[in-house]
Amino acid sequence: MNFTIKITYLIGVLLPSLMLINFASASEKLSTEQEAWFKNQIMQHPSMIAAKQQLHMQLSLANASTKPLYNPELISSYERDGSQSNYSVGFNQTVDVWGKNNVLTEQSKFKRLQAQQNYILTYQNIAADTFIALIKYQSAKQILSLVKEQENQMINLIDEIKKKQKANELSELDLQVALFTVATQLNETSIASLNLLNSKAKIKTILTDWDESKEFNAQDLLIGKNLNIEALDQQKILMLPIVQQAYAKMVIDKYQVQLTKLSSNSEPTIGLSAGQAGKESTLGLNLSLPLNFRNDFSDEIKASTSNHLASKANYASTILEQKNQIEASKVSMEQYIQQVKHWQRLAGKSGQRSIDLIEQKWNAGDINTTNYLLVLQQRINGLTAALSLQEQAKLATINYLRLTAQLSL
Repeated sequence: MNFTIKITYLIGVLLPSLMLINFASASEKLSTEQEAWFKNQIMQHPSMIAAKQQLHMQLSLANASTKPLYNPELISSYERDGSQSNYSVGFNQTVDVWGKNNVLTEQSKFKRLQAQQNYILTYQNIAADTFIALIKYQSAKQILSLVKEQENQMINLIDEIKKKQKANELSELDLQVALFTVATQLNETSIASLNLLNSKAKIKTILTDWDESKEFNAQDLLIGKNLNIEALDQQKILMLPIVQQAYAKMVIDKYQVQLTKLSSNSEPTIGLSAGQAGKESTLGLNLSLPLNFRNDFSDEIKASTSNHLASKANYASTILEQKNQIEASKVSMEQYIQQVKHWQRLAGKSGQRSIDLIEQKWNAGDINTTNYLLVLQQRINGLTAALSLQEQAKLATINYLRLTAQLSL
């Protein structure tokens, strides 16, 4: 199936009311203030603060590599020969005759690129984690609402059974079966409450200023994101932060091979000095050159070459991996969307009707208490499964947006 589907369509599929669960409408654009608040919260996350400092560090190191390699060295000497004083002052300067500074300058461009992509990836991953936490919170909140409704219904059922028992319409066994079911339901409510508390805690670790009273819907931030199901554009894959990061690493390592080879060449140090020996003025010129015959640095060259070949292979692997992951993510997302849409088409608004029908059958004596409780349990299982299906559809969408770098800065 080839078609372009926008996030507004997704929200139309995922967020309508489903069996007594009213989802927040995402038909309006998120306000600028809310979007700014969301981004500001992520930027205050400790991981983002650390990533920002890492970015500054890497950029500073990249800038440092563009500066001259060698500073001049001041030299001086003084000696006394009898009544005669000899002294000289001068400097030595190692000369970059092989152009290592030029290579370092070119390499620094890709060090900056690598640092920037690392920073973007960190933001993208934290944003994805935030969306996942918000989605899980919404799902946990909806499930808790369902199980509490079921719990209240069970308690009301106990009262009704006791009335029927007094009228000799039901036996003690019916009451005991219902009590056992209520105990199970109370345990389900406790588990759902704990899940909700855990999901709140997860959000608070990322969005420190978040609370339940804040009118904030994760889906609103996704309006306008592109969920294009058509064939992937190879050029867009190459521009993904994780691919750009691998590309920068490959180029950095390529320049490192050049630097290692250049470093194996001897570089001269030239010195110039002036002074006085007794009553005579002196002028000196000296030249020193390392003799690399004991160590020709061939092993270092082999090591850097192997490292470059490894990063080159990793770059090709990253492209292939991202392409396959995006394709698989698209298929998964589309299938979940279709399954949610299919379920909504089948179920419609039958939630309340199903409750009324079950209760009527039980009151009429068409089904016994055991079967009545079994049907109620099947109903709640179906509703929670539907919510889980919606949650998985949203999570699959977040995964696709993360892989396609649509959650980036």
